[in-house]
Amino acid sequence: MSGAVSRRSRWLAAFVGLGLASSLPAAAQTVPAEAAPANWVRYAAGATAAISQWLQADGEAALRLRAYLDAARTAPDQPGAPLLLKVWVNPDSRVTQLEFAPFEYPEPGADLRGLILGRQLPGSPPRDMRLPLRIAVQLEPAPVQGNL
Repeated sequence: MSGAVSRRSRWLAAFVGLGLASSLPAAAQTVPAEAAPANWVRYAAGATAAISQWLQADGEAALRLRAYLDAARTAPDQPGAPLLLKVWVNPDSRVTQLEFAPFEYPEPGADLRGLILGRQLPGSPPRDMRLPLRIAVQLEPAPVQGNL
């Protein structure tokens, strides 16, 4: 993964505030990034980087998802809107639940779920970290035809 993608992933994780809302509705509160413990921030950055890598892969589902997102870009050489994801993980870092804004068609949502659900993120989540983890994933634009 390039340094620019890694930096963008870390920045987006902080920007979204790590959105570490409790899984209990009565206690659901978002923790601003600047108030989150350092170990939460590190875990969120690692989760964002891993998920970004999964979505930038060359498999069929990732390519279809990126093609769908590319079609929604304002200009071919500009990044699209980041994917805002709510991610739940179990103690061994396996993604157990995923929420995101619905797409216009069901296929991209199914591809996104297939690329993330059940996969294991690096490291273990901090024991006291609130879930879901709210992250933003910014995917790189597809190469312009003449630049392949």
